[in-house]
Amino acid sequence: MFQQMGSDGINIFMTSRPLAEIQRLLTSAVNIKLSAQREDIVMYLEGKITNLRELKPAKAGLLEKYKDRVISGIAGCADEMFLLVRFYFEFLCQQYNAKRLLLALETLKSPSNSTEALDLCYQRVIKGIREQEDTADLALSVLSWLVKAKRPLKINELQEALAVERGVYELDQLNLTDVATLVDVCGGLVPADPRNPSKPG
Repeated sequence: MFQQMGSDGINIFMTSRPLAEIQRLLTSAVNIKLSAQREDIVMYLEGKITNLRELKPAKAGLLEKYKDRVISGIAGCADEMFLLVRFYFEFLCQQYNAKRLLLALETLKSPSNSTEALDLCYQRVIKGIREQEDTADLALSVLSWLVKAKRPLKINELQEALAVERGVYELDQLNLTDVATLVDVCGGLVPADPRNPSKPG
């Protein structure tokens, strides 16, 4: 198909991670490497730290106090990948005192390649989720629904799915969980669109 489109004079602009299957299909395509520059990462993190309304005041104050170390630590090991920047920041947001935050910063040593870094980042997030005794089951249920759904779920659909109880045939509105809580317990793996709660995140 791509060869036919090329012979017809049709140009396509595509973005993707460097996946082998895509590279095999697009052998004649012009490749342009896009990566996040350090100044972009710093600007992004400064914006995130100055807008921490979703975090508890204690956690927000902790990140603000160690702002320079957080920014330099993430920017120095994110391997020019914004996805890693976001996950690393969410990982640090889970820390509840200064010692844990500084130890977490020490663990953000850049592995030999970005794929390994992403794997380690996912492992850290899942480990953190499982360690939350009160909310681990809720977080894993959220992830299960999102992964197994045949299409992206809207926020209200996810809330209702989680509220369903075995043997109960009517939806209990009191069993609906707040969107902010669903996002928070998943350690940054699940975003939500704040502009429209009926749309997928």
